[in-house]
Amino acid sequence: MEQEVGQVCLVEVPIEKAFLFQDQIIIEKNLTTLREGLSYRLSQSFINPQQKLFIVCPPTYALKELDIKKNNNTLFDGKGYIKAVPKDDYPFLIGQQSGMRSAIIQWKGKKYRLKGCGNGNDGFTLRKFEGDFDNAFEIRGCCFDHTVKRELFMNRKVEQILKKYNIETGNISIGYWQYGDIESINQNLEKNLQNQISLIPKYCGIYETIGDLRLGTHLLQGLRLIVNQHIVNWCLDDIRRLITVKSRIVENRKSQQGNSWDINNTQFRERPEGTILQEDDYINNRVFDWEKEKDNISITENLTNNTILQNISILYQRIGYEIGKIKRILIDNDISWGYFRDHSKFYYHSNAHMDNFVIIQNGSSVLAPVDFDLAFCKEEFINIDIDFDAQINNDFSAYQENKKYGKYDKEQWLFYQDQERMGLELAIGGMDMILASNMFLEKQKTDVQEFFEILLRDQMRIGYLDGMQLKDDTSLFYQRMDKIQDIIKEALSLTQDIIS
Repeated sequence: MEQEVGQVCLVEVPIEKAFLFQDQIIIEKNLTTLREGLSYRLSQSFINPQQKLFIVCPPTYALKELDIKKNNNTLFDGKGYIKAVPKDDYPFLIGQQSGMRSAIIQWKGKKYRLKGCGNGNDGFTLRKFEGDFDNAFEIRGCCFDHTVKRELFMNRKVEQILKKYNIETGNISIGYWQYGDIESINQNLEKNLQNQISLIPKYCGIYETIGDLRLGTHLLQGLRLIVNQHIVNWCLDDIRRLITVKSRIVENRKSQQGNSWDINNTQFRERPEGTILQEDDYINNRVFDWEKEKDNISITENLTNNTILQNISILYQRIGYEIGKIKRILIDNDISWGYFRDHSKFYYHSNAHMDNFVIIQNGSSVLAPVDFDLAFCKEEFINIDIDFDAQINNDFSAYQENKKYGKYDKEQWLFYQDQERMGLELAIGGMDMILASNMFLEKQKTDVQEFFEILLRDQMRIGYLDGMQLKDDTSLFYQRMDKIQDIIKEALSLTQDIIS
């Protein structure tokens, strides 16, 4: 069955239960329950005794109870869906592809995100775990009991907090399905759906959504395409004319290896060695020292002869401002977007990145944050670090050596908050371009294109640090809003077929 680019078929499947979400939640702070919740982390899989199944587990107490309306048959008329390739006579919907495990459908005039409706068209599959462990796997394509409840609750919590600042989230919590027996429908499909771990209950979160055009994948890529059209005849002297301080000449931002996004040349604030973040550092703005350099690196005033590039510069600053303001509000309300060590000595998971903002079109703001499935609050935070060497060697007796295991750990909470903040600032400074470079222009970029991108990222960082300090937006964004919205529309039209 042929589909247009970006579309996906969702076939009708049995669902065991359908729930509508309410707001009440109970956090169970009993250590026995805690260990049961963390059993996901070290559970033996159903493959064979030598193999493990890893399921992500944030450093929190378990959610004991979620206030829901059970078995609600009015949710999509009681029907459930999963991405697959159906026969022509089998019931299905056409949706919009959103990453590997999600899709967006239209229902009664609104858009809904189905998060966890199958891994591509394959169903629920196993993938080798990319980490420190051999013979370890993770299940792909679905949500789990603890993650679907957490995102519904945290998404609603963040939504209510941001609403006080007239900021909207990209998704609104609606409910979730628990999938039934998908094997029973395989004979009706062109391609069999896999369910490689059938004994684990699988869920799909349901959210009303504004769409799926992302900041990193769609808007910034589209803006780069527009920018490069307008500087095709530029030389390095044209770049230098935008710089008012010699130390900020962009050639100096390139490392000896020629990597223009070298981490050592990306400005950010880090704690002095041997110190940790203090709880009142954010309140007193000690984290956001910006020095006088800020006044000298803005390129907006020096782009007066090119209105389009000047408006793009203003837009970059506005993007940074909105990111910084949202992140600061989360910090002040003791919320982590989802930064923690996950099944690895060295790998830290973080949801605070550029593609967890979707684009609001024709609004007074540009960005709406999404994906709070692994977010958590300070009140439920605990230290769950274990001896990873012992875990690798299956020495279960050594797992509990950490004396702070299962307890609130103030120092670790502050460390995680600071690292999440710095990681987002590094991404704004340009580090995300290293990870996403294969998604941008296929042709070889010139130095001029790279340098101009660095200057725009500096502009974004100016806005970011202003937003992090909850300052008023003093840019020209509102004065130029109509023209800037036209630029946003053009940028998204150039990248709308890219799957996030």
